[in-house]
Amino acid sequence: LAGARDSLVYGNGSEFAALGELGAKENVVRLVPFANLSPGEQVRVLENVRDTPFVSLTLRGCSVLTDERLAAILEHTPHLELLDVSFSSGLVSPTGSLTEMPKLHTLVLRGVTTLAALEQRSRRSRYLPALARLDVRGCGALKMLDIPKFPLSIRIDPSGLANMERVRVAGVEWTLAVCLVINTLNNTQADTLQLEDVSGVSVAEVQSLVGVVSKSQFVNALMLNRVSFAGGAGNLVPQLMRSANALKCVTISGCRGVELAAVVAAATESAHLRQLTLSEFDFAAGGGALVRQFDAMLQARSSLRALTLRGCGLSGCSRVLAALGRVLNRRGGGLSSLDLSDNGISGLGLAEVISGLLGGGEASAMGALGMMLGSAMSRVGVGGRKVSGGGNSGAVHGTSLTTLVLDGNALGGRDLGALGGALAANCSLTALSLSRNPIGEHMASFARGLSGNTRVTTLELDSAQLGDAGALALATALAGNRALRWLSLQANRISADAGAEVVAALVFVTHLNLAFNGWGEEEMFEALAVVAARVSSAGAESDDDDVSEASDPVSEGETGSSSSAQAPSSDRKRTVFVGESAVVQLPWGVAQQKPAKSSSQKE
Repeated sequence: LAGARDSLVYGNGSEFAALGELGAKENVVRLVPFANLSPGEQVRVLENVRDTPFVSLTLRGCSVLTDERLAAILEHTPHLELLDVSFSSGLVSPTGSLTEMPKLHTLVLRGVTTLAALEQRSRRSRYLPALARLDVRGCGALKMLDIPKFPLSIRIDPSGLANMERVRVAGVEWTLAVCLVINTLNNTQADTLQLEDVSGVSVAEVQSLVGVVSKSQFVNALMLNRVSFAGGAGNLVPQLMRSANALKCVTISGCRGVELAAVVAAATESAHLRQLTLSEFDFAAGGGALVRQFDAMLQARSSLRALTLRGCGLSGCSRVLAALGRVLNRRGGGLSSLDLSDNGISGLGLAEVISGLLGGGEASAMGALGMMLGSAMSRVGVGGRKVSGGGNSGAVHGTSLTTLVLDGNALGGRDLGALGGALAANCSLTALSLSRNPIGEHMASFARGLSGNTRVTTLELDSAQLGDAGALALATALAGNRALRWLSLQANRISADAGAEVVAALVFVTHLNLAFNGWGEEEMFEALAVVAARVSSAGAESDDDDVSEASDPVSEGETGSSSSAQAPSSDRKRTVFVGESAVVQLPWGVAQQKPAKSSSQKE
């Protein structure tokens, strides 16, 4: 074999030709060290092997392998099944014999930095009909790629695919993003199919995605954000959902050409679905059929834990809100997170819907909201203890809602008093977001109810038009609240003086976000110095009856009463966000002076 190899490099290839077995010849060529040979020696090797009918051919690292020289070799290899020309330079656009190989199933072009196109030049010619594996990693100059069919195992760099000008599959031009997704699902154990900001997705592309997902054992999440479908391809999205073996998470946001009712029907059939996000759909346009299907989905999917309906125009779709009310008040309901952002909902309007549904026309807004949100808004005992107070005092609840997001709605005025009153009796909700609502000067009525709450640990009120009055009202009401740990008051036009008062009052809030209020770190410490003259950090913890015992949120059903825990030790810090990016660490209580920064903190 060594003699045969030497005859290829230095002679006329006679000893190589004398080898009887084709497999032996293939091994000899595979072991030729092209990278260590001169250009003239490499050319001699290519000329000596030209007449060999290879089934497997490896020419790794050959720097003189041009399109013409490869075509000359392939003219004598009608049964070629594997071709590896990795890290060879000189190939630009190999066509002809290569692309028409009837049995070629593996083509490795890795690291061929000169490769610009791999395409079918004639629509009448057969194009790699048996190809099953293609490797074009490291082909940075590749701009045009024709793929005979999908599914196909393709190894390609994501950056290389992103720079490509055109990808065609079976003669039809495809979007690069879909090709990248299929490439990822075929070659990795990815559990998420994600498409974002893609336009013109065709029927063939969705069908190929269905085929890939149905064969994968790992895909359990589907995320389609701002995807537009062409030629009815959006009607295949429900089929794509059904193709996943154990779909747990579905997000469809801002997608054109997708029928909402069909998506909801597919979600109804997904036995393992735990999270559903539908954004920028028009529920009102779906009519009664959509409402019935949505109601059936909510009743059937007891596994659903998180539901997001963002920007769906629910303020004009009372029947959908009524369906939500029935689910949230269902005994043993499993929904733990609800996001109804950007729907233009007002608290009283929502209360009227639910109150009318339950036949409680005389019920107060607070009681109706409490009914709508189940134990998230009303006091509930283990085993479905009856609610006290409100027009629906005989109702029994068992929901487990812990997160409620009502950003970008129309909650204000009397709505907040109703919501705050319901929160006063809350026993399950731990996170509440009311950002981008016109709260303004009505904060006091909401904060009074929240002041006695022992469960909510996270409250977000960004861009809620609070001003100094609203911020101070919130700080006054929550001064004795020992449950709240995270409070966000971004972009509320709060002055530095009012911000300092908030910092001083809310000593148990470990993370306080006061960013984007028009002032920074220096202004906050100047204001804190004024506050500290009147309230010292030691005084904030001196009263054993008020502050030394901190109640940690626990379920009444577990302990029968609220348990106590020691107040945070003095060496622990609070985090305050100010300005646009400054993060300040403060001791518990009121800081009398600006803490010194270490060199690492300054950096």
